[in-house]
Amino acid sequence: MFKPDDKPNNYFNTWEYVEHIRLAELQRDEGDGGHGSWELSLLASGFDATELEALRRESDHYSSPIEALTYWCERGVLVPPEITTAITDAMRHYLLSEAVYKEKISLEEIFFGKPMQRTGPRSSRISKEFGPNRHYSFQEFDKYLENSEQGFATKECSALAFFDSIAASRETKYQQTKTLDQDISRQEYFGNQAAPPDIDSFLRGYRRWKEKMKEDKK
Repeated sequence: MFKPDDKPNNYFNTWEYVEHIRLAELQRDEGDGGHGSWELSLLASGFDATELEALRRESDHYSSPIEALTYWCERGVLVPPEITTAITDAMRHYLLSEAVYKEKISLEEIFFGKPMQRTGPRSSRISKEFGPNRHYSFQEFDKYLENSEQGFATKECSALAFFDSIAASRETKYQQTKTLDQDISRQEYFGNQAAPPDIDSFLRGYRRWKEKMKEDKK
């Protein structure tokens, strides 16, 4: 797959390209009469139809396919093949750039476009979300708000409930680990995990992230 001339170098790491892959596969499936189709092969390989659709809806919480892939791999879930196809095409574009396009393109530009002078490399800002505070990511908070059945009076209340849910999940995982390794101490297990961030700072960052997501989706 070669990049269309009218598209930027990070085209393969965009939801526009992922949607292009989905539509192309669906059209091919229809041409095959629906037998042996991509979707059927996918479900037969281990995907659950409900889980697959949930993952595809979840992509709205991520600004690019590479971010979605990173979060999903960390969670240990199966990744929709259109995502891995898009990332593979992005890497192929990077490896062939010098030979085909006669220019050396950086991985930064391949995945995130040319760095903006005012904000700097996008990859460095995204990397912060995968550090010690990754459990308190804006993506996870956004999903929590969408899936929560509770009605929160304020965003502050929702953030507190979100932090509490993370603490409860961590405690459950610690107890499960404890049954397998009696010698592991609470300090050893929780030592590298960050404390909850300041709520006001977290919510300000969340609002900025939400606005940036809207811009990236345009």
